[in-house]
Amino acid sequence: MEGTGNPNGQRPTRIVSFLRGEAGLLAFLTVTGLVYNIGMTAGPYFEGQLAQCLADILGGTRGAADMARIAGLYVAVIAIVQGSRAGKRFFVRRFANHVNRRMRAALYHALVHQDEARVRAEGTGALMTKAVTDVDATTEGIRKFTTELFDTGVVMVAYLVMLAWYDVQLAACSCVFLPLAYFWAARLKRRVARASAAARESEGALAAATMDRIGHEALYRTSGVEAGRNALYETQLASYEAASIRSGVLENAMQPLYRIVSLLGVLPIFWLGGSYVMQGTWDIAVFTTFFSCFLKFAVKSSHAAKLFNAVQKAQVSWRRIRPLLESRQEEVMRQVSLAPVTIEARNLSAERGGKTLFSGLSFSLRPGEILAVTGPVACGKSTLGKVLAGLVPYGGCLMVDGQELSSMEAGELRGLVTRMGHAPELLHATLAENVALGGNVDVLPFLQKAELGQDIESGALSLETEIFAVGRPLSGGQQARVAFARTLAHAGAVVVLDDPFASVDVETERRMFEHLRAWQGRRSIVLISSRLQKFSECDHVLFLADGKGTFGLHEEVLMQCSEYRTLYEAQTAHEL
Repeated sequence: MEGTGNPNGQRPTRIVSFLRGEAGLLAFLTVTGLVYNIGMTAGPYFEGQLAQCLADILGGTRGAADMARIAGLYVAVIAIVQGSRAGKRFFVRRFANHVNRRMRAALYHALVHQDEARVRAEGTGALMTKAVTDVDATTEGIRKFTTELFDTGVVMVAYLVMLAWYDVQLAACSCVFLPLAYFWAARLKRRVARASAAARESEGALAAATMDRIGHEALYRTSGVEAGRNALYETQLASYEAASIRSGVLENAMQPLYRIVSLLGVLPIFWLGGSYVMQGTWDIAVFTTFFSCFLKFAVKSSHAAKLFNAVQKAQVSWRRIRPLLESRQEEVMRQVSLAPVTIEARNLSAERGGKTLFSGLSFSLRPGEILAVTGPVACGKSTLGKVLAGLVPYGGCLMVDGQELSSMEAGELRGLVTRMGHAPELLHATLAENVALGGNVDVLPFLQKAELGQDIESGALSLETEIFAVGRPLSGGQQARVAFARTLAHAGAVVVLDDPFASVDVETERRMFEHLRAWQGRRSIVLISSRLQKFSECDHVLFLADGKGTFGLHEEVLMQCSEYRTLYEAQTAHEL
């Protein structure tokens, strides 16, 4: 299907699908990360050399020039290492930002396609927490893992090799306490996960309570229950604070304890290393290098223990948002295989506010056809469009390829029928984002079909033009055309267009209709309009009036319905 599908075969239900598009950044990150972290071993080496040079100067065997030479070389090496560090930090932050953007787009695309019943059941506050906080927590876990893979993993291996190079036995003795820190972190893993999950749930409940408090402020105040609702809100706030503090303590407050355990390895260094110096096996340079290297190694190992907790927190958030992405994945896979359908209506009826709008409607619509629907004000045209989209109940029979429309699942029907309503329903986002709705869509061809291509070429608009929810800075006609482009970009097998040309001039309407016909293919289109100029070019016409409908070819409806003939001739008189 044009404009939809699963790009590059990626599955947004797997984290790796969000990483594949950042191969270039990962390559730069790997190079700078290796240079920086392997270069970190230069610090202990030069510190040992400087300490030995100072001892030699005090002994009268070396001079200040030797100290200056070592210090100058040390500064040059550290400059290269820190330059690589800056590059690594830049690339890892950019990598994390790109992953965050991809994940937000995928989740947003999932949220806008959720069943209305599921949204109501889960609650707006919980969905907001997932869309914002859980995505941030997941990508932060990815960032920390990527960072610590180099800053902890690579550098720890480099430090360990350096320690073993000087003395394998002392290296083993000094590192014996490190597994205890890891074991401790692993034991806390489940508690961290439970606390993090509880904090997330409490945050979602607090967000829902906040929206409820704001949205119903006047109601609570005029009903005299404001004090009680405030007390309930304070209770929810206190619950969130307690859950958040517990999660934060388990995640962060244990860090100093991990470090203390890791640093117990200095005891054998002072004991054995000191004896090596006393025996003349080591000089001051070696002892200083070994001691400094171990201190840095121990500090890094405590970071690794903390990393376990951060990754666990990210896993909790990922488990919360993954079901939403899975539901979107199923939708995408089903849309890719969507086939043209035939619609048959028999004795169709619908009500609004207890009043029957129409009844006894019978019509058919086959793949590749356009059904033009019109009639006087309040005759039920828009309601018919909503019936076809599964948005309002109906009576009678409405079959889609032999299956009753009312028996279809909400997700199945949503992918089948795409509807453009009266209101453009624009988002506070860029022009491109308003058309793409978070999907992998090349929006420019659809904007051209909506006759907005010239506005973009002239510079009056761009894909990055920010549009506010009220439609500014677009004119009414431009807003309608953006909605038209969005509908085509996400079209199912059946497309319902409710007055798409109401805000454009006749010439623009003509070109948009030509684009629609050329693009249509095997899709079925229901064109609801009060402008009848293009009805003669449609395959069928349905005229609604007085609760009844007249269906047939354009010429047939002209002959059978004098009201339709009068309207059509009045609008096209200048063309005759």
